[in-house]
Amino acid sequence: MRLFVVEDNIDLNHALVTIFKNSHYAVEFCYDGLTAIETINNNIFDCIILDIMLPKKNGIDVLKIIRNNYIDTPVLLLTAKSDVKDKILGLNTGADDYLSKPFDMEELLARTRALMRRKPSFEPDILCYHDLILNKQTHKITYKNTDLNISHKAFQIMEKLIEKCNQVVSYNQLFETIWGLETSVDIHIIWVYISHLRKILKAKDAPFEINVVRNIGYRLVVLHD
Repeated sequence: MRLFVVEDNIDLNHALVTIFKNSHYAVEFCYDGLTAIETINNNIFDCIILDIMLPKKNGIDVLKIIRNNYIDTPVLLLTAKSDVKDKILGLNTGADDYLSKPFDMEELLARTRALMRRKPSFEPDILCYHDLILNKQTHKITYKNTDLNISHKAFQIMEKLIEKCNQVVSYNQLFETIWGLETSVDIHIIWVYISHLRKILKAKDAPFEINVVRNIGYRLVVLHD
């Protein structure tokens, strides 16, 4: 399990990293909001421990930005504030839980484990986007009952794009989900598959487009009904 700790208090940051590592988690960390945004956009974590009071960008702003980038990693907010309004703001912005300082380390571990234990929502075997149908069991994609003959990797990319249709799927989300962390393959391989998928859709006169969202990723959209 990979955790990301964002806390500007150096001593507390180091203490949190040590606690998590001793509990057998892989941990990355930083001390400010801007670095946090860049790191989260370019990596996949199982949980983010995010302080609200951060330099450069506060935790609420970080949370807004990553949620707007369609990153749904569980976030546990840390706050020294006791004002209920701040906690409500954090939860409404997209946090999954919060913990007020000072806190017990065992409670922090328990809350973190609870966030990562939450079962994902039901994932259907059939995904539909207008007349584009993806079948996870048969590994086939059809448009108006016509098969799109694509490779396994291309199928996986389309699966992610259809799951998040009209939303942006980041380069790193695609790459790490499909190729994994332990690979020597260059991330630019994604472009080869995207180009191939575009040609297939065009050849079938399918009214779909895979848009590039600069410096973020790709988005599947329908051109017309």
